[in-house]
Amino acid sequence: MDWHQVRQLEEDLKKVRIFLFEVAIKQPEIELWGLGLVNRIVGADEALALLRTIETRLSDFQSSVRYAAPEIFQKVSELLDNSPLYHRAAEFSVSIELEKHSKHPSIVLPTAIQAIFRYLNIRRERILDNDEGVPLRKIIVDLDRLLSLVSLAEKYFWRRLEENREVLKPSGVDLTVIGNHVERAIFLISNDSRLNSDDRERIEEYLLSAQAELVKDDPSWRKIIGALVIVSTILGGLAVAPEAVENVNAAVRYLLGTTFDGGPSSPPESLPSFSMTVET
Repeated sequence: MDWHQVRQLEEDLKKVRIFLFEVAIKQPEIELWGLGLVNRIVGADEALALLRTIETRLSDFQSSVRYAAPEIFQKVSELLDNSPLYHRAAEFSVSIELEKHSKHPSIVLPTAIQAIFRYLNIRRERILDNDEGVPLRKIIVDLDRLLSLVSLAEKYFWRRLEENREVLKPSGVDLTVIGNHVERAIFLISNDSRLNSDDRERIEEYLLSAQAELVKDDPSWRKIIGALVIVSTILGGLAVAPEAVENVNAAVRYLLGTTFDGGPSSPPESLPSFSMTVET
């Protein structure tokens, strides 16, 4: 797992957290009408898909932290070893999916009578937050703790990239690949009507600085990565131009994947420690 994957993990965990918090708010209704109600929550499909893969991704994160951020490896391991977030999140997702596709009896009953039957059934077996149901509140608490650790891990990963920046080998990079991604991102930004003029100008400045480095005989890979990461962060915060974001992120992934020599997938680093200015 590299820095970009850790950063994406943090973003995905935030989405899951928002979703689960909504589930907790609607818990009385869900207990009354069943898990099928969860599918009506905005972003449910994406969050449930993320929950189905959470065990594998957290396992990869734990393994990466062992090498890139050993200072927090013990805390991460203790949290995951004892957390239903790690062990039961996929189960929760599958239960909701089964409810979504299950075929219920076609008997039509008045709403009030349906509610009574549901209530009586709940008295026998609750869906959430009991010994046998999904411990939703515990999952949310653990998720908050994990988000803090993932954010901290990003800083270790970024610092490691900074320390190892000498291993960036220009000979291992196809400038055309990066140039095409940057050029495409510039085009998309210039034609996105949702951006105000100030944001567009600021983003284009970073992209043009990266583009200018690419044509030099001895480009500064640190400046190029820095500019691209900043653009990705700005666009992510504005929630616009998703195709431009993907092009920028693809360029970063390509650089981090082709220019580092040796060592286990060294998780590069986190944005908070990177200056928000790029020298041109």
